[in-house]
Amino acid sequence: MDRASRVLAQGVPPGVPRSYRALADHGKVLYSILYHRARGRPSIEAKAQGQQYLKPYEEEVGRLGVLAIAIPKITDDFNSPADVGWYGSAYLLTSCALQLLFGKVYTLFDIKWVLLGNILLFEIGSIVCGAAPNSVAFIIGREISGIGAAGIFAGVITCIIYIVPLAKRPLIQGMFGALMGVASIAGPLIGGGFTSNVSWRWCFYINLPFGGVAMLFIFFFLHLPEREETKEPFVKKLVQLDGPGTLLLIPGVLCLLLPLQWGGQIYASGIRTLPLMLSLVLGSIIGGITNTKVGYYTPAAIVGSCIMSVGAGLYTILYVDSSEGKWIGYQIVYGLGFGLAFQAPNLASQTSLSQKDAPLGLSLMFFGGMVGSTIFISVGENVLVTQLVQRLSSFPGFNCSLVTSGGATTLLQSLPANLREVGLVAYNEALRRVFLVGLITTCLSVLGTVLLEWKSVKNAPEAETAAQAAKAASEKHTGETAV
Repeated sequence: MDRASRVLAQGVPPGVPRSYRALADHGKVLYSILYHRARGRPSIEAKAQGQQYLKPYEEEVGRLGVLAIAIPKITDDFNSPADVGWYGSAYLLTSCALQLLFGKVYTLFDIKWVLLGNILLFEIGSIVCGAAPNSVAFIIGREISGIGAAGIFAGVITCIIYIVPLAKRPLIQGMFGALMGVASIAGPLIGGGFTSNVSWRWCFYINLPFGGVAMLFIFFFLHLPEREETKEPFVKKLVQLDGPGTLLLIPGVLCLLLPLQWGGQIYASGIRTLPLMLSLVLGSIIGGITNTKVGYYTPAAIVGSCIMSVGAGLYTILYVDSSEGKWIGYQIVYGLGFGLAFQAPNLASQTSLSQKDAPLGLSLMFFGGMVGSTIFISVGENVLVTQLVQRLSSFPGFNCSLVTSGGATTLLQSLPANLREVGLVAYNEALRRVFLVGLITTCLSVLGTVLLEWKSVKNAPEAETAAQAAKAASEKHTGETAV
């Protein structure tokens, strides 16, 4: 019997650190799940014994990604298990709420200095998290990092607009999407290595050298052409930022996201989503190459959305006895389609909008993606809960509260032994209805891609002029430095 099992069976022994005693006060099960997750082993028994204690915390652990590996160590240092929900939400809330604002900022101010400022903010947030003496400081660091991340994401794409000719952007953005996929896989692995062998604080300190190199590279080598908008008086720029509108938007976004972030019931799927991420990376690379060669992004968008719809449809025929080959293969199909269509919205905005409005259009898409994904997670959960109540309410021993407060294991174990297999089938049927929501949205995306304009990335004089101006600005700066 390992340490976590002893906690469940005997209570909290004297040798357990104080933070684990606090965790036990909120439910010994949480400690066991975090303990096993940090070591790569599932804790089915723990979930079965006490899932009802887990909802306020487990759902947030699932959102934290790399931080999920470090949670036991962080809570050991801070003795604040009740704050786990803020560790992920604080970052998401600030990065989403300020996305549109930064899109406007990049149209009015010097792109280079705004990007450098955002990287610096992200680095400061990482330092605060790494050196945090308590949970409050850690949460503040996450909020600061979220602000920086909002500006970095919009800034990088904006730099691509001004530096790279439109005809070459599909390949660059395809690689950009591939790197994001690789990072989502490598991040938790690196974080786990730091947490196990060094300290969880290095999950944040590791950002410093990479951010420092990026800032040096941008400072010395990024030279963009001057724009008329940046020469306007500072006060006039502030007026164009629409301060009152921003002040109203931010609390509105927070009010929308907070209930959805705290009210969902999301569980980390870990290694089981690896086929999806790897195929997404491959699809993104293929899409980038295809868009560069063909010149039109619409074909890849249509084909990608169709393949994605097929993958979403295959999810709806997953059954209790489906083999591993099926759910792995279905993920690969969906991921390939997603990767192919991944960069189409970005390219569409860059091709259709003027150079001045492109950063704002990109930020609007990023904002819509973040908010949309959060909303439909909640929609999926509501469908699941409604279907489960309808299908299981007639079963003897069924407790409606377990649908929202527990997982599948706890819910099924509350049923009589002779009905658990039937209950499992009912749960699977309810889950298939959730997949139908995904199928509907992906089919709607096909309709959207069909309506896209057929514009070639090879025939965009304004974009080419901007890229040439950036090249001329760089050459001018190099010549002045040499003199």
